Amino acid sequence: MGNSGVGVYTPFVNPKLHKPLIVLLILTASAALWGLLARVWFEIDSQMLARDPFLFQTVGNAILNGLTPYTDLFETKPPGVFLLHAASWKFFESAFLVKLVQAVVLLGIALFVVIGGIPYIEDRPPKLRQVLSLLLILFGTLLALYSANQSGWGLPESHGAMLGIAFLMVAGCRLSVVGKYVSLGLLLLLAAGLKEPIVLSILGGFILLDRSDDLKSSTVSLFHCFIVPFVIAAVIGIIALFALGWFDAFFGTYMRYMLGFHVGQEPTPLPIRALQIWRVFENIGVYSWWFAGAITLLWVWIPIRAWVWGSKAMAVRWLLGSYLTMLAVAMGGSFYGHHFVFAVPFFAALFWEAVTALPKKPEQFLVPLAVLLLGAAVLDTKWSYSDLTATWRESDAEYRSVAVIIDDIMDRCGWEKYLQMMPRGMGPYAYTKHSPYGPVFIHYSREIGALKEFQSAYIKALQQAPMMLMTESQDSNLSDFALQYVGVHFADTPPACVGEDFTQPRPYHLLFRQEK
Repeated sequence: MGNSGVGVYTPFVNPKLHKPLIVLLILTASAALWGLLARVWFEIDSQMLARDPFLFQTVGNAILNGLTPYTDLFETKPPGVFLLHAASWKFFESAFLVKLVQAVVLLGIALFVVIGGIPYIEDRPPKLRQVLSLLLILFGTLLALYSANQSGWGLPESHGAMLGIAFLMVAGCRLSVVGKYVSLGLLLLLAAGLKEPIVLSILGGFILLDRSDDLKSSTVSLFHCFIVPFVIAAVIGIIALFALGWFDAFFGTYMRYMLGFHVGQEPTPLPIRALQIWRVFENIGVYSWWFAGAITLLWVWIPIRAWVWGSKAMAVRWLLGSYLTMLAVAMGGSFYGHHFVFAVPFFAALFWEAVTALPKKPEQFLVPLAVLLLGAAVLDTKWSYSDLTATWRESDAEYRSVAVIIDDIMDRCGWEKYLQMMPRGMGPYAYTKHSPYGPVFIHYSREIGALKEFQSAYIKALQQAPMMLMTESQDSNLSDFALQYVGVHFADTPPACVGEDFTQPRPYHLLFRQEK
């Protein structure tokens, strides 16, 4: 790791091009930074959540009710996600802490790309270093905006991305052996505790940046900077699971589901799915085709320089790092937008590596890269989110008002849980103080059928629940058998404990068990 590139350090050859490029980069980087600050403020001010964080919030609230993740309420995320939501509702009764952390994460991505890139450009001639510094700031800012675009709104992939970049940054720093072991171990633990596949992308970035001269040196570097920290992270994680009382639930239910069903649910085997590299650029294009072009340029530049220099080691490092990164992306199974943020630490490593592999005339590479980044910053940066904030606040008020109605009914009638039968998506269930029945607490047939205990618990809840929350019946994705059962055993008519003033909280629908 470090700044010992293969090429010879050269000045910025064309002085006439240098000054206007500097001016353009300053203006564009300032615009992109303004866009990032606007996005950060939007995250904190609106507290807007995407669809999946409603599930995380539900599990977090269940933890506050003394329930155990995975066995009482199941969701396909590691414990750190739920602990963050639990802390947010414990101290703020809202997603404020979740969104504050996300804002810090987005700023951290940009900051760590810049700090981590300094060792790779500090020995360059002054004019070239000026250009590289501004490109570094611009690239880091756009990488943060891309992460926000695909994994903002409370999604945790951006958190893992920031921690991954921090890992690569620390791995290249000169720290005491113990300090480096502990620092890297904690970063891996936090990253895996929020989204496990990011570890593969971190490893890919580490391999790409490794400067070892031979296989033996590479093995020693891998052992000290990745394997030992990984073991430290695993030991601390296991101790934490025991302390929380979640060890059996994590390995007995969560890992069994993830390894036995989730990873293998797609018809295409995982090693083959990881070869679908074009999906990465299609995904980045959703945010900005200009930025997709910049990432493409960085990605292909490394093997080109390896071929020019005849460096087989560089080519192998690039190939292995790229494949590990694609494995991380493909592990999600469905190639949803947020899965591609797993690649962000590797993108940072690509930029750092690319600036150590400049041609004799640096502008031949830097000018095309600058043009692509300038296009992304000017044409694809959003500076206002007032429309989204207004829309979200209306939805948030609706969810909260319906949640109050549900909690009031549960308290009046002395019920502990209700059956949540809404399809996967947003809803008031994430705001209620009372937890829904689980482990599968949304009507999502893929998860219900994954494990036998899920099926048994779902049927038992259907037989015992005093009340269920649904959308309008015509919007339900219940099976014909379940609809028939609900039609016989549930109705709009509430029991006396609900009160005579009850009205349905449209567009949601509460059904009550009818005593026979």
